[in-house]
Amino acid sequence: MIHECLFNLWDNLSDDISDENNWAYLFELNDFLHPGEKKLLLMIAAIAIDFHKINGFVQKVLNPALTSNDDCGTLVRCTSPQPRGMYITAFCNGIDKVLQDYRDEIVNLENTLLQNPQLPLLFILSSVERYRKLFEVLLSMINLIQKSNIRGCLLIGRMHNYICGVDQIAKAADVIIQSINPMFCRHLCNWIIYGDLVDTYEEFFIVDEKTSDENFLYPEQLADYAGSNTSLLHKKSKMHRPPPVRKFIINWKMVPVFIDTDTVETILFMGRIVWIMRNDPKKSTNETYEIKHKRDIWEGKDYEYYRRIQSLEKKTFDAIEFKMIMEECRVTLTKYLWTVMLVEGNLIDHLHLIRDFYALGRGELFQQFITVAEDHLKAETSGLATHSLNFIFLETARKIYGENDKTYTRFELLSIADDLSKIFE
Repeated sequence: MIHECLFNLWDNLSDDISDENNWAYLFELNDFLHPGEKKLLLMIAAIAIDFHKINGFVQKVLNPALTSNDDCGTLVRCTSPQPRGMYITAFCNGIDKVLQDYRDEIVNLENTLLQNPQLPLLFILSSVERYRKLFEVLLSMINLIQKSNIRGCLLIGRMHNYICGVDQIAKAADVIIQSINPMFCRHLCNWIIYGDLVDTYEEFFIVDEKTSDENFLYPEQLADYAGSNTSLLHKKSKMHRPPPVRKFIINWKMVPVFIDTDTVETILFMGRIVWIMRNDPKKSTNETYEIKHKRDIWEGKDYEYYRRIQSLEKKTFDAIEFKMIMEECRVTLTKYLWTVMLVEGNLIDHLHLIRDFYALGRGELFQQFITVAEDHLKAETSGLATHSLNFIFLETARKIYGENDKTYTRFELLSIADDLSKIFE
């Protein structure tokens, strides 16, 4: 009887064990059991059944090819589809590590009973009783995942709720969190450092919409593409406009509770900027496009920043350290972005031109342009108004400045009204 008890503590030998009340009747000598022994068996059975429920869930996730709905047994109720993804797999790996201490205890218990066969059932109960509360907590985690469909980054936040003053439960939660952390840190590193988003099961809180970001499009581009299902990333524009940029958004439902809104938006900003720098959208519209400046976003320290973020996986989440690392990455990236604007974008030259042309520095040009445009556009149809405006502007500037100053060629006029002829009436 003692050995059968140990076998059931270690492994579920029958699918007929649906509840602890039936467990004691598996013994051939059940009629000879003392009521006290039967009660002890039922208490041991409750712990064993909890273990089998937890282990059954773990095996279904880690070895889906070896299990099916028909093989779930009566111990683990298949009431909902089995969750999938890297995070739930890491979660089950963490639980499996937590259960290893229980397995070792059963092996030691068997060795002890082989050396001392006279030990009673009470000795077995006293050895496994300390796992009762732990198994209840692990089962509550599993039930929460199955009923609320908790997955991805949400798992990390929910696991932090189990860190409490009970040492055994806190250690188990810490083991599980450290099993999930590498998945989260890997997503963060790939997104922030390389602008890469590999998320097959959509478990990260940054989502690739696989379309163009309207924030990087001009109004006329939005009008051209509204209602078109064709990807904007490969469609060429006849106008000199910035090419479309991939759209990334935040899935707020997947944001862990311990990351505040500002930090989440900072993470989105950093990854999006890195993506733009590493996947220059101009390459998709101009095959001969080459940048003049060699870009090194992280100033040769990308591996160092990668290791900094990766170091977060070795410990339970520390909000202060997490924010410090994110802020350090943001400052470095912002400085680089500012350099790109000044050097590659010639921001200062553009500002000088805008001040020179639009702050009445070229008053004679615009006075002559308005005079000529007023005479020519009264009878112009709206379809040709924009083309005529640009032609008149360029011709007027060429007559005034000649060949010495061609900065005016960098400007292009656009019509907003449907019928520009009304402006001159």
